[in-house]
Amino acid sequence: MCGIIGIVGTSPVAPALYDGLTVLQHRGQDAAGIATADGLRLRVHKGNGLVKDVFDEPQMRLLSGRMGIGHCRYPTAGSEGSDEAQPFYVNSPFGIALAHNGNLINTDALRAQVFETDRRHVNTESDSEVLLNVFAHELAERGTLSPEAAIQAVAGVHARCRGGYAVVSLVLGLGLVAFRDPHGIRPLVLGRRDTPEGIEYALASESVALDILGFTRVRDIKPGECVVVTPRGELHAEVCAPVGEHSPCIFEFVYFARPDSMMDDVSVHKARMRMGVKLGEKILRLRPDHDIDTVIPIPDTSRTSALELASALRACASTSRSRGTICVSTICAALPAIVCTVPSAKPTTYSQVIDSIPSHHATGTVSNAAASSSSPATYTGSLRTRSSHTPPGSDSSTNGAISIAVRMPICVGVALSSSAAASGNASIEIWLPNELSRIDDHRRR
Repeated sequence: MCGIIGIVGTSPVAPALYDGLTVLQHRGQDAAGIATADGLRLRVHKGNGLVKDVFDEPQMRLLSGRMGIGHCRYPTAGSEGSDEAQPFYVNSPFGIALAHNGNLINTDALRAQVFETDRRHVNTESDSEVLLNVFAHELAERGTLSPEAAIQAVAGVHARCRGGYAVVSLVLGLGLVAFRDPHGIRPLVLGRRDTPEGIEYALASESVALDILGFTRVRDIKPGECVVVTPRGELHAEVCAPVGEHSPCIFEFVYFARPDSMMDDVSVHKARMRMGVKLGEKILRLRPDHDIDTVIPIPDTSRTSALELASALRACASTSRSRGTICVSTICAALPAIVCTVPSAKPTTYSQVIDSIPSHHATGTVSNAAASSSSPATYTGSLRTRSSHTPPGSDSSTNGAISIAVRMPICVGVALSSSAAASGNASIEIWLPNELSRIDDHRRR
């Protein structure tokens, strides 16, 4: 899993590539790199670390040019050394820089072909460098440099490479060349931005990178399609591989992608919601008398699905997440539901913790201000809640009493005793990492 982006603009693109990679940082935190084309010069800077750590102002100033590509890496093949940070560069033919997201499954066979037949040397264990040399050889075989020749070269890549891959590359003297594997396993989306100086194009792993840069999402690159964008903003596109079954990676929707992305015309957030709904329907069909009390999302990207599943099962939805030095664990009873927000920064006073509860949810006072680990401060007041499975717009609600215990180091416990007999009891607790999180659910008492 990696993040890639390529831009052909009417002004220097390095700052936009930096911003785009920052938005795609969730796709890879191991290494980052940018390559720009300035006339007949390729300028490359890359290294291990986050985007903000790899680039500083002097390095960004050196990345001149109106065309460029960027990459943030999560190592799935090869090693974690800085020599495998991307983009990769090869000087023949013409000078090519390439950034790749995906995995080839015939890397060993290709590596042997590249060395024995193509007479090219691959210096790392990365399948991306193998892919670059395959593309370079196929382009050299065409004998000319044109959009049509690049598309034919990509057709040769599709014929030789097996696996899932999305690629953006710079070819000096030609422009930006991007392509997607014949099954559309890895995502690649095209964006356009109209400026007074002309049309600009961008391609990225996720639409969020286009959104943050002000590009309008045009469409997803088709499986097996090659797109060539010249420095003048001319776009050439052609599907250059036999039409196969479109098989996008489901893990993009489950885990990889940001929830506000659109992939293959599908909202990632809505896809995760539907996964939770479908799983709930299956459980109810197979186990109508289930005894499931709590749904816990692991990892964090399953939170959306977990909430929908809990709603379908009329169960508790438990969430756990880390923010800075505080680990937050919450549990919401089906009847009623508790919503409590705590600041991401470590609270310095008890009142900050109490004030973090929205006023329309709870009111009350703090007692025993001189709290310690053995003698907690307590907060008592009232809470008005709505059942977690109550349809939006419904007036169904209950009133209850809420109690908060604050210890040192910061530990907040929220317990609800509702006046409604059917509601039962629930609790929410927040602990620092040096204490074990625990969630007490007394709904069945």
